[in-house]
Amino acid sequence: MSPDLLIVTTTFPRWRDDAGAAPFVFHLARALTADFNVTVLAPHAPGAAAREDLDGVRVRRFRYAPGGMERLTDGAGIMNNLRRGWAARLAAPLLFVGEAAALWSALREPFAAVNCHWLVPSGILGALFAGRRPLVVTCHAADYDLLARLPGGGAVIRFIARRATIVAVSPRLADGIAAAAPGARVVTLPMGVDAARFRFREEARREWRERLGVRDEKLILFAGKLSPKKGLPYLLEAAASMPERPMIVVAGDGDERAALERLASEMLPGRARFLGAAPNAELARLYSAADAVALPSVRDERGETEGMPVVALEALAAGRPVVATTLCSLPRELLGRGATEVPPGAASALASALSAALAGPPAAADAVADYDWPRVAARYAELLKEKPA
Repeated sequence: MSPDLLIVTTTFPRWRDDAGAAPFVFHLARALTADFNVTVLAPHAPGAAAREDLDGVRVRRFRYAPGGMERLTDGAGIMNNLRRGWAARLAAPLLFVGEAAALWSALREPFAAVNCHWLVPSGILGALFAGRRPLVVTCHAADYDLLARLPGGGAVIRFIARRATIVAVSPRLADGIAAAAPGARVVTLPMGVDAARFRFREEARREWRERLGVRDEKLILFAGKLSPKKGLPYLLEAAASMPERPMIVVAGDGDERAALERLASEMLPGRARFLGAAPNAELARLYSAADAVALPSVRDERGETEGMPVVALEALAAGRPVVATTLCSLPRELLGRGATEVPPGAASALASALSAALAGPPAAADAVADYDWPRVAARYAELLKEKPA
C-alpha cells in the first residue's frame, strides 16, 4: 500500500484548466501519485470546490475569510494581490490562521510525509506542525525575496531549515538559503515539465499563426503574469530595434496589462498581440507557433524576481529557443542547447540575442529530459521517504 503524502500550498488551480493560478504544484502532485496517495491542502477561492479529486489527487480547500475576501490566492499571486489595497492586506493574517487550523486538523491523520510550497506561510507552519514526519519545503522565489528583505527573515529561514529539507528551484535561491542557514540541507531542483505535452506540433503552428494573422513574420512569445518583475517593457524596446521586425505575442494577464498594451501600441504599432491568460493546454500549442520565447525578467521595486520559470522548460520541450535574463537562473546544462542568457534590463543585448535565436536552429528538445515530471517527482519521492535526522 502506498504511503499518504500531504502537500500544502497557497497557490493551486481553483478548478481544472484554471488559466489564472500557476499549475506546477498540481503537476508535481499528480506525478507523485506514482509513489504516494496524495492529498493537497490549499486555500478556498470563489467558485472552487471545497473537496474534489483531480486526476487521482485529493484536493481539500480550506476557508479563511468571508467569501468576498477569499481572493488573496486567486491566481494573480499573493504578492501582487497585496499591492492592490487594504482588503488583501486584511486577508493575509486570516490566510495564515486559516491555513494553520486546517493543517493542524489534517495532520491528525496518518500522513507519512509533508511537502510545503513557499517558505511563507506554508513552510513555517509545516516546521511547526509536521512533527517527526519527513518534511520537504519548496522555495520558489517570492518567499525567499520577502524574507531576505525583512528584519528577522534569516531567523525564519533557519527555523525552517532546522526541521526540513529545503528544495530551491534555482541556484540563486539555494545559495541564499545556504548563506542564511549554514548547515541547512538544501537541494536545487526546478519544477518539471510534461515534455510530451509541449512537444512541437506542426498543425498547432499552422492553426495559431493563422489565428494571429502571422504569415512569414518571425513571432516571439512572452508567457507569464503581467507584473513588473517579468520585464515585458524591455522586450518591447528590444523588438522595436530588431531588423526582423518580429511580432510579439503576449500570453498572460495582470494589473499591468492596460499600461503595457498602450506602450506596445506606441513602440510596436500593429506588431503586438495580447491574448490574456491562456489555459495550460492551449499554451502548449501556442509554443509551436513561436520562433523564439523571451523571458526578460528584472528585479521589481521590492527587489523581487524569478525563481526558475517553467516557461523556459516548456518552450525548450517544444524545440523553441529561449532568451532569458540571468535572473531566471536557468540550469547551466540548458545554455547552448537552445537557451541563452543576457543581463537584466539590457534591451540591446536582448535584441541581439533574440536575433541570433531567430536565425539559429531549433532548440534541442531533449535538453529538458532530466526535468520531465516523472524524474522530478522521483527525486521528491526520495527526499520525502528519508527519515528525519
